[in-house]
Amino acid sequence: MLYCQRHPDLNIPTPTIYAYSCMHGSEFIAMEYIDGDTLSDVWLDIPEGEKEDIINQIAEVMRSMRTKTSFHTMGGISPDGSACPLVDGIDDGAGEVLVESFGLYNTGPYKSVREYLQAVLDRRYHYLDQMLHKGTLPAKFKEEMSNSFSYSTLEEIFELVKCLREKFKANPYDRKYPFVLRHGDLHGRNVIVSRSSPRRILGIIDWDFSGSHALPFADSDFELAYPESDQDTNKRVKQAEELQDSGLLLDRVIGEPCSWDAKLKYWTTSTKFYILDFEAATTSGKSVVSSVC
Repeated sequence: MLYCQRHPDLNIPTPTIYAYSCMHGSEFIAMEYIDGDTLSDVWLDIPEGEKEDIINQIAEVMRSMRTKTSFHTMGGISPDGSACPLVDGIDDGAGEVLVESFGLYNTGPYKSVREYLQAVLDRRYHYLDQMLHKGTLPAKFKEEMSNSFSYSTLEEIFELVKCLREKFKANPYDRKYPFVLRHGDLHGRNVIVSRSSPRRILGIIDWDFSGSHALPFADSDFELAYPESDQDTNKRVKQAEELQDSGLLLDRVIGEPCSWDAKLKYWTTSTKFYILDFEAATTSGKSVVSSVC
C-alpha cells in the first residue's frame, strides 16, 4: 500500500498508512478507515450498468500495475521501497514457512524467472526432505500433508520433486520477462466500494502477498464474490452465474498479461502438490515413481 501511496500516478486507491512496525514480535499497521462496503457483500444488489463500471475500474487497476511499474528484481517490496524476500501465495504445505527459516534455499529477491523457479523446486524438496528424513518438523505436519494426497505417499511425492529438481538443473528455463507490481490476492473481499450510487472503488486492501513479479504472473483473475454456505440455494446459484459472467467480462476488458510460453506453464504447474499427487497416480508401479523423469 505504501508503494501505491508513493506513486500516485498509478491511480490505485488504497487506505492511507499512518504508522507501522516490521519488528519481529511487534508488527502492526495503523491505516485509514474507509467507510464503504466490501464488493463481495453488495455485488448482487448493484445495478447492471454500475457492475460493468466497477469491472472497468478493477481492470484499470490491473492495467496500471502491468504497464506503469517496472522493477529490477522479483520479490517483496519493503516499506522503504527496497527489494526483499518474496512472500509467495503458492500452495503452501503445513510447516513450509518453518523450513524457509532454515536458510536452505533462495527466498529472493530473484534476478530472473529461472532463479524463482529453481527456488520453488528447492523449497518443495527441502520441505519434504526435512519432514521425512531430517525430523526437524513436528509430526502433525507430516500427518496433515499425508492426508492431503489422494493417490500417493509422501515418499513418492518426494521422489517426483527430486526428479523435477534435477531435470530443471540439467535444462533450466532461460526466458526473460519484465517485472511488474502484483497484488497477489485481488478479489471482491479486498475491494471497498462506496455505499451510495453510483458505486466507485474507494480502496484496495490486504497487500500481504504483493510485490514485484514476472509479467505472466501479474494479477489477471478476479473473483467478485463467494456463495456463502448459509445462503439459500437460489441465491448461491445466482452468485455462481454472476461470478462467471463477470469473470468473462473482465477477461474481455483487460485480457491476459501476456502469452505463457509452454516451458513456463509446465514448470509452474508441475511444482504444485495436487499435480504431483495426480502424476504419481499415473506412473506404472509406485515403487519406481522416479522413472517419470
